Parts: sequence; structure tokens; C-alpha cells
Amino acid sequence: MLKRYYPFAPLALAALLALAIAGCGGDQSQPTATPAAPVGAGAVTSEATETATATAEANSAADTAPSSPLAQPNSPLAPESPLSAPAGATMPPAVGADGRPLHDVDAIRQIAAANKPRPPQSGKASLSALLFSNSWGSVIPGNLIYFTPTINDNGKVYPPSFFSGPKEENGDIPFYSDEYGRVNVDDVTPGSYVLAVWTVYDYIIIEDPNKPGYPQIFDVKAGDQIDLGMLELGWP
Repeated sequence: MLKRYYPFAPLALAALLALAIAGCGGDQSQPTATPAAPVGAGAVTSEATETATATAEANSAADTAPSSPLAQPNSPLAPESPLSAPAGATMPPAVGADGRPLHDVDAIRQIAAANKPRPPQSGKASLSALLFSNSWGSVIPGNLIYFTPTINDNGKVYPPSFFSGPKEENGDIPFYSDEYGRVNVDDVTPGSYVLAVWTVYDYIIIEDPNKPGYPQIFDVKAGDQIDLGMLELGWP
């Protein structure tokens, strides 16, 4: 009995083996392929990374750097000065280059006109004046001037008969002129006074403008503001 030859048998056997091998690995998932980066993407990504890093470093440096007091709104190095300009900022020098006290008469008259009495202290009076020497043609700085009480005799008021300098225990009130010859006080005790100015040799008594040769009597009341202006004296 002849046997039949089946030429496809080896091919069938190979196919079965292939299916068996595929069945064994069929449950494993295949890795996903990484998409290729577009042309130039690597350079852009690198630049973005470098920019982000530089920004972070700058911010870190700003956070750790000490702040300057000059940049603060209330810097102690630039406060608004409580202080105003000095009253004498535009005034001429009190002493000239020749060593003489101020002797510009026009300037002296302006200073005297600006030297007004201040508001007096409670229960007191104020007084202002500028001492000017007709003999020297200049102001009289650092000079004594004082109120001395009058003498009341049976209701009549008389000036003192002599002047030997202020004695506060007797009710005298001394003042001194400043470098511009000015006197400006706000604590004069009310009373009846005569005003005397010291000279090298004696005292000059301020005369009554209405009675030449007779001392002026100042009847000072609380709240008075006495403006004597520019006192032109035969000093010394």
C-alpha cells in the first residue's frame, strides 16, 4: 500500500509553533516609542532653562542683599529738618571787616523797624529797642540798659535823682543789647519806670520826646508791647 506525501506538513508545523510562541508573549504590553523632538527644540529648551535659572538667582540675591537706608521712605539720613532758616540769615554782618560794629545807617534803620516787641508773658509786658550811637555812627552791642522804678511822693511821681547801676532787689530790671544793638524782652514787670543806658562814664537817661531834658516815665501795664524803635544816643 502506497503512502501519500503531504508536502505542506512542515509548513503547517512551523505555523503552529509560531502561534504558540506568540501566545506566550501576548499578555506583555509593548513600550511606547518616544516621539522625536522637532528640529531646534533642544536649543529652545536649553535657553528657557538658562533664563529661568538666572531669574531665580537674581531674585535670591535681591532677597538676601541688605536694603539701603537711602531707599527707605523715612530715611534718617534725609529727614525734613525741623529747623527753619535763622532769622538773621539775610542780615549784614554785625561786625565789619574793619572791626567796627554795624555802621550802615540804612541797614540799621531796617533792622530797628523789624525789631518789634514779642507777645509778653502772662501778667508781664514786652519791650523792644535798638541802641545807636550818634557819636560813633554805629549800633551799640552788648550794652547794659535798665528800668529803674520812679519815686512816688504823696501821689506825685518823680524820677530818681541819681543812677548807680541796676539793683534787682530795689526793683530794677536790667537788659543787654545783642550784637546788632537790639533789646527785645517779654517779661517786664508792670510798674512806673525810667530807662537808663550805661556809657563808659555815666548813664544816659532816655528823655521824654515831648519834654526835652526831662526823663521819660514809662507807666508799664500787663500786656503792654513797648516799641522804642531806634534810640539815637550821644554814646559814649
